[in-house]
Amino acid sequence: MNNSGYNSNQWFSMKIGILSETHGHVERTKSAMEILINAGVERVLHCGDIGSDKVMVELYSSYLLSQIPIYAVLGNVDYPDDDYLSWNKRGEIYVYGRFGKMNLAGKDIAIIHGDDSLKLEAAIHSNAYDYIFTGHTHIKRDDRIGKSRIINPGAVYRASKPTVACLDLNGGELQYLPLLQEA
Repeated sequence: MNNSGYNSNQWFSMKIGILSETHGHVERTKSAMEILINAGVERVLHCGDIGSDKVMVELYSSYLLSQIPIYAVLGNVDYPDDDYLSWNKRGEIYVYGRFGKMNLAGKDIAIIHGDDSLKLEAAIHSNAYDYIFTGHTHIKRDDRIGKSRIINPGAVYRASKPTVACLDLNGGELQYLPLLQEA
C-alpha cells in the first residue's frame, strides 16, 4: 500500500479531464474547468498553448475550489520566459515544460503539445505509453497506433466548436464536451 490508500498493484478507475488551446482566454478557460469539474474528473491535463499568466491564475483558482490537480505542458505560444514553470511551487499545478510523462491509474501517459511533429511521432512509436495527449491542431483526435491511444481534446479557443474531453482511464470511455461559445 502506498500513502494514497491504494495498493500499487491494484487497478482502479480514474476520470481525467483534457483541454488544450486556451490561448490566454480566461473566460473560456473558466468555462472549460467548470465543465470538467462538473463531469467529476479527478485530474486535469492541459496540452499546451496556455497563452497567458492570467490563464494560469484561473487554473489555480479552479484547483483551489476543487482540489483537482492540474498537469500542463507548454505549447508553441508559451514562452519559457513567461515564467510558467514557477507555478510548480504554488500547489497542485505541475507545468512540465514541452513534454510530460506520468503514471495515473496504472496507465503510462505522455503529454505533448504536438507542434514538434518529430517528438510527437517519437513518443507514439516508442511504444512506451498507453495514452498520448496532444493539442496544437485545434482538431479532436482519437486514434490508436501500436500500444498508444492518441487523444486531442480539440480546442478551448480558436475553434468553430470549442471542446474539452473526459476520459475514464480504466474503461477507456472518451467523451468530448462542448463549451458555450459566448464565454
